[in-house]
Amino acid sequence: MPTAAPPAASCRVISSGLNLRSGPGTVYAPPLAGLARDTELRPISFVARGFPTGQWIETQVVSDGREGWVSAEPKFVACNIQLASLPAGVPPPTPTPAPTARLVRPTEIPIVPIATATAAPQVVVIPVDGSDGNKALGNDREVNSGRNLLLPGFAPYEVSEPMVFHDRIVFQAEVFDRNVGRTDGAGIESVTFTIRDETGSTVHERTERTPGYCVFGGGEPDCTVWRFSEHGDKWPGGADLHPGLHDAQIVIQPKNGEAVTWFWSFRIEK
Repeated sequence: MPTAAPPAASCRVISSGLNLRSGPGTVYAPPLAGLARDTELRPISFVARGFPTGQWIETQVVSDGREGWVSAEPKFVACNIQLASLPAGVPPPTPTPAPTARLVRPTEIPIVPIATATAAPQVVVIPVDGSDGNKALGNDREVNSGRNLLLPGFAPYEVSEPMVFHDRIVFQAEVFDRNVGRTDGAGIESVTFTIRDETGSTVHERTERTPGYCVFGGGEPDCTVWRFSEHGDKWPGGADLHPGLHDAQIVIQPKNGEAVTWFWSFRIEK
């Protein structure tokens, strides 16, 4: 009896969103695209350690032929083969020089005033990467179709690309389900923030269930600002704070419907 041919190698995005990058690692920024859950991928090659860390798959998006690299972490993709059986990948040169901050002109990252009864403070609105899945989740700010983060308390001259935090860090997700309402938190069950450093280690994680959704809590009305010197250069859970590139993952869970994940990279320099 003839032996059945082995199935073609394939992978599928199983998270609510995943970045397609030009190389195996978060240093290849910005991403080429955001891939939605259930996107079918054709694996090409494999790298066991990317830049700065993690396992990565060189892949082709089946639906449109785009090629790039995605994280091989099992929480992001599921494949029908052992990844180590793929050919060894050849990473493109890492960006040089290493990512450094540059000042951003006001036209690149809009500064959006929020009206108050007294002076009108300004809040920087930063676009993020993320899933194209549940398009009802976001806000009404005219930046990146409502998929963005706020940097409360930062002046325009402090903003760069990538964003660099020197002595303090804070950011906030303003989000609602447009099918439910247009006020912050409408139709939202929770917002979970996860920050990883260059080694891929999780240094901070927090779930917020009450708007405003702030990475270190607060938000009623002001976000808690984490000042490095006041906490011995440690994160809230006690992890050491190290300079370098960091990745933030923001998972937005609505009360009804599919969750989405936003991704944002920033640097810490001291």
